Amino acid sequence: MSDKPLLEDEDILRLYAGGVRDFTGYELSINQIVNTNLSGVNFSGLDLSESYLEGSNLSGANLSGTLFNSACLDGANLSGANLTDAGLSMATLWNANLTGANLTGAYLGSAEIARSNLTNASFIGANIEHIFLKENIYRNTIWIDGSIRNE
Repeated sequence: MSDKPLLEDEDILRLYAGGVRDFTGYELSINQIVNTNLSGVNFSGLDLSESYLEGSNLSGANLSGTLFNSACLDGANLSGANLTDAGLSMATLWNANLTGANLTGAYLGSAEIARSNLTNASFIGANIEHIFLKENIYRNTIWIDGSIRNE
């Protein structure tokens, strides 16, 4: 347990509005942050499982090693986000923008990625066991084995 306080939705938004971008070391409880700009935020290594971040802008965010298990990231902008080694088991990413996102080594077991833009995203070494993929845009997408997908 961190010696920093537990931050909930309103605390996170207030600190972000005040210029804070690095939330590592905090304990976060995100219940419902919807259609909110959190671009460039650093949530690396945090447990955000079961968070609801629908439609939020997480572009350029450092989310490496972050746990998003069973999280809702539908409609989220994750363009350019670092999701290296992130845990996204059973997460939903419908209509998400993953353009240029780095998902190298991410765990995507039983996740749902549908109608999302995966242009220039990297999935090298990601675990996609039982993943649901449907109607995604693949342009220069680097797949788990290093092959390039264009569909």
